[in-house]
Amino acid sequence: MQFKLLQTYKILSNFAISLIMEFIPFIILDNARESFGLWKALMIMFGYWALQNLFVVIFHKIFKKQYFKRPQLFLLLRIIPIVLCEICIIFLATNNIFVIMLTAIFSGMEISFNYVPVDIIYNYVSEGEDEKTLGFTRFLEQAGYFVAGICGGLFLDYINPLAVVIFSLIAFVGSAIPLFVFYFKFKNSPNFNTDFICSIAAKEEQSEQYQKLKKSYLRKHFVTNLLLAPMIDSFYYLASTVIYLKTTSYFVEGLVNSLYDGLYGLSCLLIGKLLTKVDGKNYATIAGLAMIVASVAVVFAPNMWIACTAFVFCAIIRPFVLLHLYQEFLDKGRILGVGNDVVMDQSVAEYISYSISYVAGVFGGLLIPTTIVTAAMALVGVFVARHTEKSTTEDLVDYLEKNENKDANYSRQ
Repeated sequence: MQFKLLQTYKILSNFAISLIMEFIPFIILDNARESFGLWKALMIMFGYWALQNLFVVIFHKIFKKQYFKRPQLFLLLRIIPIVLCEICIIFLATNNIFVIMLTAIFSGMEISFNYVPVDIIYNYVSEGEDEKTLGFTRFLEQAGYFVAGICGGLFLDYINPLAVVIFSLIAFVGSAIPLFVFYFKFKNSPNFNTDFICSIAAKEEQSEQYQKLKKSYLRKHFVTNLLLAPMIDSFYYLASTVIYLKTTSYFVEGLVNSLYDGLYGLSCLLIGKLLTKVDGKNYATIAGLAMIVASVAVVFAPNMWIACTAFVFCAIIRPFVLLHLYQEFLDKGRILGVGNDVVMDQSVAEYISYSISYVAGVFGGLLIPTTIVTAAMALVGVFVARHTEKSTTEDLVDYLEKNENKDANYSRQ
C-alpha cells in the first residue's frame, strides 16, 4: 500500500513543485542580467546553486535521525520551505543578494525534506525488488517532471506567476496527505519504518571484521557518488542553462527539459527490465563515458539543435549508469544492514559534489569552468565506480564465505 502511495506522491509532487521551482535559477539569471550583464548574472546564478546544494547537505545532517524514523512526516512538512521559497520568488526581481540567499536556503531545505525521505521509504518498502521496479519508479517520477516542464514554462511566459504558485501548492498538498495519513495510521505497527538487515550483520555487529567491512563499504560508496554526481545531475542544469541562454524562453527551455524527462523516464522503464537479465557493469561504464562526451558537446555545440540532440541522448543512456549503481549499492547495503546509511551518504556526496562544481562557475562567470570541473570529476568517477563495484563485491563475498554456516536470510532490525 505504501509503495503505491509513494509512487503517486512522486508523480503529483514532482509536477506541482516543478511548475515554478525548476525555473528559479533562470528567474535569477534574467533579473540579474538586466542589472549587471550576463557575466555577473551567471556568477550569481552559480552562487545560488552552490549555496542551495550546500544547505541541502546541512539539512541532511540536522534531520538525519528524524528522516530515518519519520520520512512520511517530512514529505508533508516540505510545504513549509516551499511556501517560504515561493514567497521569496516574488521579491527576486529586486536583485537583493539577501533575498537570493534566503531562496537558496529554503530551496535547499525543500530538496532535503523530499529526496532522502522518499529514498528511505523506497528502501523500507522495496525489499527483494530489482532494477525493473526501480526503473518503473523512476518512470513515474519523471512523468511529473515531463508535464511540469511544459506547463510551467508556458505558465511563466503567459500567466501571472502568483497564480502558478497557488496552483502548485494546492496540487502538492494533495499529493502528500495520503502518505501523511498512512504514517499516523501505522506508526505504532511492529517493524514500521525499520531498515532491513542480514542476520549475519545482526549477529556480527560488534565484531571488528564487520565494522571494518561496513566502514570500508560506506567510504567507497561515498567517494564513488561524489565523483559521479556531476555527470548524473549537474550537466542537466548546465545544459538547461545553455538552452535557455540560446532561446531566452521559459517555454522552450521547459519543453526541451520535458523531452529529456520523458525520454529518461521511458528509458528507465525499458533499461530497468534489461538490467534484470544482464550484468550492467560494462553497460554502465560505456554509457558513463558516452554521457561525458555528449554532455560536454551540449555546452560547446555551435547551434541549439546539436545541443538539444546531445542533451536528449544523455537522457536515453543515463539509466544504464543510475539504475545499475543505485540498485547495486542498495542491495549490498541491505546485506550489511546499512541501507539507510547508503541512501543518506549517497545524497550527501551528490550535493557536496554539486556545490563543488557550481563554485567553479561562481569564480569563472561562464559555463566553461564548471563544465571542465564536472567532466574531470565524472571521468575519474566512471573508472572509480567500476573498481568500487568489483572490490566491494569481493569484500562482501569473502565476508559471507567466512560466515557460510550462519543464517543469511533477511530479518528486521
